[in-house]
Amino acid sequence: METARNIAIKSNLTPYDIRKHTGFIRQLVIRSADYNNETMVIIVTSKNDQKKLEPLIKELVKIKEIKSIINNVNNFINPNYNNKNLHNGDITYIGKIAKSNNNKITNDDITDEKYITNNSSLKLTHLLRATVDAILIGKNTLINDNPLLNVRHESLPNIEIEKYVLWGSDDHKIYDVIDKHFDKTFITTFDSTKSNIMNINDLTFQNLEEYLISQKISSLLVEGGNFVHKFFIESSSYDYFYKFTSDDHIENGLLLDPLINDYLTDKLSLNKEIRLKDNSLHIYN
Repeated sequence: METARNIAIKSNLTPYDIRKHTGFIRQLVIRSADYNNETMVIIVTSKNDQKKLEPLIKELVKIKEIKSIINNVNNFINPNYNNKNLHNGDITYIGKIAKSNNNKITNDDITDEKYITNNSSLKLTHLLRATVDAILIGKNTLINDNPLLNVRHESLPNIEIEKYVLWGSDDHKIYDVIDKHFDKTFITTFDSTKSNIMNINDLTFQNLEEYLISQKISSLLVEGGNFVHKFFIESSSYDYFYKFTSDDHIENGLLLDPLINDYLTDKLSLNKEIRLKDNSLHIYN
């Protein structure tokens, strides 16, 4: 490990920064077998660049215990992210939604489980949150789910992101929830003395984007239900979209709006389909 570290530093193989989407080396995994003292080294990188890895591999093969060296490329969280919207003033918009196998996006069945998908999906969601500057949900998601919108991942304990609620014009119900959600900025079309209410006058995508740019937001994760996703779909804003589909059937709950599925099929391309435990993930861009 020390040999690899020294060569990586000397060769300017920079560690990958999950927030800035910069750097090359994501992980160095060393696996040893006790029975024969043979070692396998797995180098996980953010892109395929064999020439850049040559100095490291050349030194590692000199170690007699190392019998195999594998390079895995992991650009899973934001496929092709490095090719889009970096450092040019634009915002990268990423959508995320979870649904049952019969297209329900809420679970109103009598159960203690509020999540549609399982812990594997939740971990990926928190990892995805860690890659962006901000997260945005709709009014109904805030009221019904009371989400924290933080990053809960064992390997990323101190990630802070901006939190926004696309609220709109309802200036009555907001005062029932705003004090409890002091860490979130509410995007509205009315003024208030509350410091975390932001009036953008007219709830249009252009007005929202101008505000986000003024806050130096370069990547936004949009989570929630039909209302908030249709808002972004109407302006064809999404660069990426993550759709988690559970194997479970939900009897009672809100149906996914067909407009969202049509948008994913007609406007975006399926980049990856990944099978998880009890559910699947489809990544579009």
